[in-house]
Amino acid sequence: MSETRGAAQPDPKGDADAEKAAPAVVVHPFQSLSDESIDKLVKSLASLTEGELAVTMLVACGTRAVEPLRRLLLEGKAVSVAEPRRRAVRALAELGEVDTLLEYLTQPRAIPDPILRLSEETVQSLAARCVMRWRTEKVRHTLLELAARHMLPGVAEALGTCHVAEAIPYLVRALGDDINRGPAAEALTGMMAEAQPWLVAAALHPEPSSDQENASSLRRRRRALRLLLEAGNIENEWIALRPLLHDRDADIAVTSARLGLKVSQAREELMLIGVLLQFAAVDDWLLQSEISDALVAHYVAAEPLIRKAVAQRKASAGGWDRGLAILHEVLRHGEGQK
Repeated sequence: MSETRGAAQPDPKGDADAEKAAPAVVVHPFQSLSDESIDKLVKSLASLTEGELAVTMLVACGTRAVEPLRRLLLEGKAVSVAEPRRRAVRALAELGEVDTLLEYLTQPRAIPDPILRLSEETVQSLAARCVMRWRTEKVRHTLLELAARHMLPGVAEALGTCHVAEAIPYLVRALGDDINRGPAAEALTGMMAEAQPWLVAAALHPEPSSDQENASSLRRRRRALRLLLEAGNIENEWIALRPLLHDRDADIAVTSARLGLKVSQAREELMLIGVLLQFAAVDDWLLQSEISDALVAHYVAAEPLIRKAVAQRKASAGGWDRGLAILHEVLRHGEGQK
């Protein structure tokens, strides 16, 4: 009996305190997978049916999955189907491997084949979008270096999201690129206050010259002007942009006139409407629509000039005239809104 009294008895309260002090460590089953199994999961990233599941499982494996994923991304060759490498980027991002992704983005890659190069650029773009969530100075510096060297849609998007004003010159340059101009325009819109002087300069300077302007320069100038048109508080820019009313490119002249109608004083209204009427027969349905909308919006002032232009076209046209049809449509809409 005395032996029983002297034996240590369980202390329910003590056990409860111990549980609070040292919670049980839950180990995910995938963290105990063999290296061979993890390598198989990495190979499964190329599977149409199991690729997405492999991403989830590799993330569940934790840090043990980092090295094989890193080898695939940094040492693997560019391939025409980018999805396996894009999945590796996503898995590394979920694992918090920002340094690995930055190492990949700064890795020099010479890919002569245009199809393989375009495929790999989609991987790089995704990596750029992924690293922007950290927003460290190292990430910012890397994105700027990439933009200076070779702009990509994901880089433009990341720079805009992170509001990196130092990237504006590179983003403006990218407006002339068919692949990057959409993301670059969106990024610049988000930094319009800082971007306006750069956009004005871009709109005013054809490259290499006004007589021999290349296609990229023309695209850049058109897009820069349209961004300014969409922006607010551009009254101060109008004086500098006014000479573009006489630009040889119809798109630039019309957009400049629309911009002027948006910000200039009433005394210039008739002159700007006259510029729009000069291009009423332009062979571009989008530009035609924009001219029509602008004339309808300023119909009170425009009506006499429109009727005069209609009479002149009827007198000189030998048959159907594109500009005449547009002006008749403007008159119909204008009269309908009176």
